[in-house]
Amino acid sequence: MEEKDQVQDVESRRKFLAIAGKAAAAAPAVALLLNAERAHAQAVPYGQTQTGGAGCNTLACSGSEE
Repeated sequence: MEEKDQVQDVESRRKFLAIAGKAAAAAPAVALLLNAERAHAQAVPYGQTQTGGAGCNTLACSGSEE
């Protein structure tokens, strides 16, 4: 009877470790997703640019140097 209990204990421990291992592997990815900032997109009407300059639609063309 004791041997049967030991086998059940070992099987239940293995099952628990398999589930816990999956959760531990997913935790860093979930933390990254929760902490990531969302990129904000802004629609620009056709024919206009974000910076307002003619023919230049990048921030590098805005003329402001940092």
